[in-house]
Amino acid sequence: MLSPLSSPHSSSKSSLSPKLELVTKGLRPIKSYGYSMFERGTTPDQMMLSRSRQRSSSAPGLLLERQHAPQALPQSERGLRGAECLREPTLACIGSAVDIATYSELPDIEEPVLQVGEWVFHGDMTVLYDGSRCLSNSTVKMGNAMPCGRRPTVGEGEPTLVAVKSVNKKDDAESVAMLRREIDILSELGDSHCNILPLLYGAELPFELVLLTRYAPGGDLSGYMPRNVPVVESEVRRLSLQMLNGLRHLHRRRIVHGDIKPENVFLVEADGGMLLRLSDFGLSRKVPEGERFVQLPGVQGSYGYIPAEIIESGRLYFEADVFAHGVMIFRYLGGYDPFYPPSKVKDPVEFDESTWEDLSPAAAEYVTQLLSTDPEVRGSADHLLTSHRWLQENVVDCKGGMRSANVHFLDQEAAHDLWMKS
Repeated sequence: MLSPLSSPHSSSKSSLSPKLELVTKGLRPIKSYGYSMFERGTTPDQMMLSRSRQRSSSAPGLLLERQHAPQALPQSERGLRGAECLREPTLACIGSAVDIATYSELPDIEEPVLQVGEWVFHGDMTVLYDGSRCLSNSTVKMGNAMPCGRRPTVGEGEPTLVAVKSVNKKDDAESVAMLRREIDILSELGDSHCNILPLLYGAELPFELVLLTRYAPGGDLSGYMPRNVPVVESEVRRLSLQMLNGLRHLHRRRIVHGDIKPENVFLVEADGGMLLRLSDFGLSRKVPEGERFVQLPGVQGSYGYIPAEIIESGRLYFEADVFAHGVMIFRYLGGYDPFYPPSKVKDPVEFDESTWEDLSPAAAEYVTQLLSTDPEVRGSADHLLTSHRWLQENVVDCKGGMRSANVHFLDQEAAHDLWMKS
């Protein structure tokens, strides 16, 4: 997480570093190319690197290899100050020039380096998700990075695990618009709430859009929660409290997330519990002041989490996030989905007695309200947090049974304290 801001409601915007003079002592530039060409967790070997040298006139975004023995480049390949500045066709072309001087003075730092905005990557990058050839058209990679200006001292200092999400602007217009919207929303939010994954850097470049966030080592909620197994009530309640606090913060900023689901909730483990962080704001919308909803051009969202009003009229209310949250809470309490098939969101919810009999009556009341077809009946995140008895009262879990107790979430006070200290 970023360093705490002076105000919990303030936002932080990074500025690009000034272009730095290239100092090429002891360095031989080589062509950098898409990390998707490598196996996960690996770096290109020397033979692959030597085969990949090509000419280019562009300086920003360099992947550099230390030259262990004196070796002059052929005259035809000489560029700025006798060194060739070669450009990555996709990811590495973003950001300003690398401060090569910092690395040229550290003989034991032999990893390639790459700068994206104010973050300098070194070592290999792992492809977490490559959707460049499917519907999402985005690519997500992860690597070790340090803020620009911080010297990478051998054996000292821990780099930050950073996730890089990028979209080629030649891809379909919808994917580009989604990432552009996500950068705008996250730039406005800054690091303003413990339950929202903050933006480290975002930019629109001539050929790409890119954003950087902290990597969440705990994965997402879909991988953490057991499948088709009910979870103990107290843990689901803590999960709900964290998520609603994040949603309340968004809604007070007049932002509807628009795609709440387990895959868009990342986890950070600390003090024996999980901190939830909402992410993926590509479908988010700003609701104008004085308005209750945004009119969508069509149905949007993820199958199984879309409320009736979007399906029928394309109206996106703040309470659409509350409905999607209700689908998740029902599944975790009941061990099954509330609607079958998932598109039948107007059908009454059925409570299996064998699953729900050991839960408090307030839990069933809570999910029934969240899954209402009427946005006003669902209520706002703020109203639920301050008035619903299931969230106000302590829950006592029943002993025994088939409920999973292998998950643990921080209570909201602990989650906030952790964020403030980070």
